[in-house]
Amino acid sequence: MNSNTIEQRAILTGALVSMLMAVAGWTAYYYSGSQALLLDGNFSLIGAIATLVGLKIAKIKANKTTTFPFGQYVFESLYSLLIGLLTLGLIISASIENGLKIFSYIEGERFEAINTSIIGIYTIAMMLLCFGLTWLFLYCNKKIGNSSTMLSAYTVQSFIDGAMSAGAGLSLVGMSLIPTASQWGFLTQIGDSIVVIALCLLVIYQPIKLIRSSFIEMSGGVLQDEETKNSIRDIINKHIDLESLDELFISKTGSSFLVIAFVGRIYLEEAGIEKTFELKELIATQLKDKYEHSTFEMALSGQQA
Repeated sequence: MNSNTIEQRAILTGALVSMLMAVAGWTAYYYSGSQALLLDGNFSLIGAIATLVGLKIAKIKANKTTTFPFGQYVFESLYSLLIGLLTLGLIISASIENGLKIFSYIEGERFEAINTSIIGIYTIAMMLLCFGLTWLFLYCNKKIGNSSTMLSAYTVQSFIDGAMSAGAGLSLVGMSLIPTASQWGFLTQIGDSIVVIALCLLVIYQPIKLIRSSFIEMSGGVLQDEETKNSIRDIINKHIDLESLDELFISKTGSSFLVIAFVGRIYLEEAGIEKTFELKELIATQLKDKYEHSTFEMALSGQQA
């Protein structure tokens, strides 16, 4: 299978599983009354909608048009940026909503204790599904050289969803064992809100990291993934030694890579035009073997040697 097929199958699987988890989250919220499970279900809904949109982008990204003569890979980066912003917005709104609930409790308002009878089973099922998806996205992305920005976004999203499910479920089950009349009895009423805020603080860096990397891609910045960067360098250095290579520029937009090797004038004079073109084609072919949507160019650097 080529990289597009691998990516699209992973995305479709993610969409189906996320919709199943969204329904499960809302059902568990209905029977338990836990805000943490409502947040979990909402995260899954975002995942389901996002993956369906992502599937469409995965199908058209390589299409070349008069407006996008090199492909429509920028939509991948834009999509990941929007997913990061949406996830960050959900985390912030959930923190505010549950923070207000805690404040209301301090002011004297009382709430019904949550029903934890369904939470244990729900937590185990969601952990298996979420972390299973995380592994699937990581595995598929690794098979295509970690080139898919969308699969990176889904990895972050499914990991957050799994962390939310695990933390919320285990904490809520534990809090249900606390006697209402004890000094920790308040946790039976606002414990789920405390859990939501704690989980939000723990995972908020993930969407921020995704937003940053997506913005850099859209701006034409240098590739941030050091592992991929070193892999590309190794391919180049097999054919152009470090002394002849003045600079290596690597950027990534979606799953498309642009690699430019800047060499000195002396190197070009010694190698000759014909050999240089042959070398360029050889490197471009080897890059495409590992990174299907890649472009390689050689250019004369500003240095004289």
